[in-house]
Amino acid sequence: MVAAVAAVVAIYFARATVGEAKEARNDSIAAHRELMALQRAGLDYQRLAERVSLAARIAEILAHVVDLAREEFRISGDGNPVTTQGYRTLPAVLTGLGAVLTGFEALGGPELEAAHQLETSTGEPPSVVLSRAVSATQQLSALARSGQFKLPGEG
Repeated sequence: MVAAVAAVVAIYFARATVGEAKEARNDSIAAHRELMALQRAGLDYQRLAERVSLAARIAEILAHVVDLAREEFRISGDGNPVTTQGYRTLPAVLTGLGAVLTGFEALGGPELEAAHQLETSTGEPPSVVLSRAVSATQQLSALARSGQFKLPGEG
């Protein structure tokens, strides 16, 4: 009889232990899911910060392209492109723009069609380069005003 009571008590405590273990496992799973959600949100914010940084770099390059195109236009009008000892600065800057655009889009940034059009403007007259640079700047500005660079939940 004593053995039967001991067995019942052991079964009762075993079931309680199993129930506590299940509860602990469920808590652990819930905590893990919450941690993963926080990590995903952190990565999203990091990608957004990197996109904003690259957008700022694109804006700097566009301003530089505008300056270079204006200088070329001032020196040669819409004739032959200006060279510096056989080297033209604008193609190198446009190549750099293409590299930054690739990074921007790889991080989930929207395609900046006007900037891509500008990127392929090597050999174009300065007025065409200038016009495309202004269009790309306007497109980037409109993108910023549209809220593309706001954190989720910002107003």
